[in-house]
Order: sequence, then structure tokens, then C-alpha cells
Amino acid sequence: MATLATVAVNGARTRARDSKRISDLKQISTALEMYYADYTAYPSIITPGQPLVSADGSKTYMAKVPNNPTPRAEGACADLDYQYAAGNDNYSLIGCLSKAVGDVPAGARRIEKSGQTRDLGPTNGLVGWWMLDGINGTKDLAGGKTATIIGGISTSTGRFGEANGSYYSDGGGGSYLSVPNFNWAQTPANYTYSVFAWVKIGVQNEQYLISSWSQGLKLVHGTTNNMLLYAHNSLYQYGYVNLQDGTWHFVGFVFRGSDSYKQIYVDNNYVVSGNGLAVTSVAIASTINLFTQSLGYVSDVRIYDRVLSAAEVSALYNATR
Repeated sequence: MATLATVAVNGARTRARDSKRISDLKQISTALEMYYADYTAYPSIITPGQPLVSADGSKTYMAKVPNNPTPRAEGACADLDYQYAAGNDNYSLIGCLSKAVGDVPAGARRIEKSGQTRDLGPTNGLVGWWMLDGINGTKDLAGGKTATIIGGISTSTGRFGEANGSYYSDGGGGSYLSVPNFNWAQTPANYTYSVFAWVKIGVQNEQYLISSWSQGLKLVHGTTNNMLLYAHNSLYQYGYVNLQDGTWHFVGFVFRGSDSYKQIYVDNNYVVSGNGLAVTSVAIASTINLFTQSLGYVSDVRIYDRVLSAAEVSALYNATR
């Protein structure tokens, strides 16, 4: 009975935290719109725990910007505070619900200008998250590893038709996004991760969508319309699919080092899966390159420190499509 009571109490506390998160985001969004009404621009920065005031300090829009209640890492959520960025006459405010509340699904949720919302799927286990848009830029929302623009990379139209909603690469071999010194604590024999992104690629030879060159780890769209997953520079998994059709696609893979399990996904469907050839101790480490030698558009790149289940991949795809 005591155990059941504890579960009930913990469940009630979780629901209370999620209800507060919904309320917090609405209040912050309202304050941002009030600020915009006065200045026809959104504040460049807001800080949880601090007041939101006018540029000259004469008017207070929020006495205290709320913090995401703790514990934050629960249910579908990572241990992240509310995330805010502004630019291009818009803003991005991201919070997360550990469980569904009414018709609002569990996972991250983004509020934009005029209170428009977008679901962003589960964030629990995120160690790298680059929205790659004109508001958040190349900032890492999960781990503080900002990507560096190399060569012909610029913001462009996103997958929802929004201005500056993605990053575009001119396809040159010297054009890519670089994330240096990307490491997190995992036992080498048990490296486990999931990597996903949205891409829209043009016709070109091999395109390296995600790569960690020091480990020879690469997810590649090949010349004969196939998806190739390399580890230690050896091909370990592949499947045939054409991404060069002028539309956006959700692509990625999961990897579990303990039994060499690998699975490649495209648009909510796994292209190929299984244990394949044995390979362990393959890390996503040192420098990560995104969209190397790729022609087209990329946005919402994520790295999780665990294998997402098929149901979670489906939830992520459906939330962000």
C-alpha cells in the first residue's frame, strides 16, 4: 500500500510540474507579445529567474521569468531549462512536458510569434541538438557545443516554408557544419546513440549527412540511391532509398555497441536493421561534421545517448514533420 501511495504522490507531482510548465510558457509568450507591441521587436535575451523589462528599464513585463521546475529530466524530457532565442521578427521558446496533458503530447514544444506552437518530440537523452534556423542559429540546445559554419553554408527556407528555417549547403567539399570536441561519458564497449536530422538534398555524388571522421563513422547517401552506414570506415549497413526527389526527409540511425545493433531510418520507416557485422567501440567523438559535400538543406539535427525505440522514432518523426 505504501508503494502504491508513493507512486500516486509522484504521479501527482509530475502532473503538477507539467501543468506549471504549460502555464509558464503561456505567461512568457504573453509577456513577449506585450514587449513586441511596444518595440516591434522581441527581446534579444531573457533569463530565467530574472525580470523581463523594457530596453530602457522603465517598464516591467514579467517580475521574474520562471525556471523550468525540477526535476527536469523525467518522462519524455531532458534536463534542460526553458530555451529562448529571437531573430528575424520572430522568437523561439522551447519547453517540455514529461507526459501528455490533455491534447498536448509529451515531449518538447516550441512557441513562436503570436503564440504559434510546434511539437518537437522526445528530448530525454539528448546530448546534442542543433535547430539550424535563423532564430537559434548553430547553437547546441542540449550540450553547449555550438557548430561552426565552414564554406558555403547559409540560412534558407525551412521545411514548413518559413523564411530562414534551415541551413543550405552549396554542395562543395569545403562546405559543412563542424562541431569540435564533441564527447560525452560512455563506456567504449557499450557506445549507444541515436542520430537524426531533417534533410532535403539535390542530385550529387556521395553526400555525407553526418560523420565523425576520427572514428570512421558516417551516414552517407550514395550515388546509386542508397543509405550507407560506415563504422571504422567499413560499410556495415545499407539500404536502397532515393532522397534526391526535391522533398524533405527525416533520416538517421541508431547504434548499440554491446551487440553491434544498427538501424537506419528514413521517414518513419527503417531501411535496414539488424546486428550485421560485429563492430564495437565506435564513438561519436572528437569533431562531428554535418552535411559535408552535401547539396541542399538541413535542420533539426539531434544526437541522443541511447537507442530510441521504433515508437519513439515514430513520435519524433510525427511531431516534427
